This record gives sequence, C-alpha cells and structure tokens, in this order.
Amino acid sequence: LVYFVRLYMILFAFRQVLALRTGFHRAVATACLMFFLAQLLGSVIFDVTSGLYYWFFGGLLLTVIRLDRLAIAKAFRARAAALSAAPPPPSRVLPLPAAAGLGAGMRP
Repeated sequence: LVYFVRLYMILFAFRQVLALRTGFHRAVATACLMFFLAQLLGSVIFDVTSGLYYWFFGGLLLTVIRLDRLAIAKAFRARAAALSAAPPPPSRVLPLPAAAGLGAGMRP
C-alpha cells in the first residue's frame, strides 16, 4: 500500500507538470516530481524521517495547483476587463464603387 501511494504521487505530479500553465508553477511541480522519484526507494530503506519532507512536497504540489488556477483566473478576468473597457475599433466605411450608367445624364 505504501508503494501504491508513492507511485500514485509520482504519476499525479507528472500529470500536473504537463497540465500547469504558469512557468513558475510548472517548475515547482517538476521539483516535486524529481523529489518523489528520488524518494521512491531511498526514503523507506535509508531514512525514516524523510516522510516529513515527502508529505511537505505533496502539500506543496497541491498548493501549486491551486495557485496556478488562481493565476489563470486572475489573468482571464484582467483580460476580460481590458477588452470591455477598451473602445470598439473604428469602423471603416468604404465608398461605394460608381456604377456605370446610374445617374449619368439624370438631372434632379
């Protein structure tokens, strides 16, 4: 069961590395993934107290996911506000081409 959770955390971190959109958050998720990969065998065998670091990185990964969602939502709201506050682009009215014979020789 312990290894199932460890493998799941590795797969979850890898999915988040591919899914996160902000560069900083993707870098932190990559660091969490590398730590999880390094601790797959070593922490259980060599160091009992590294479990604290392991779950710290698990919490950090979940925090990064939330911060990435908030950053994307904030950027979306700012862009929507900028688009709604901007005046509409000027419309160009092109002159109609003069048609041959229309109005030629006609007097009001």
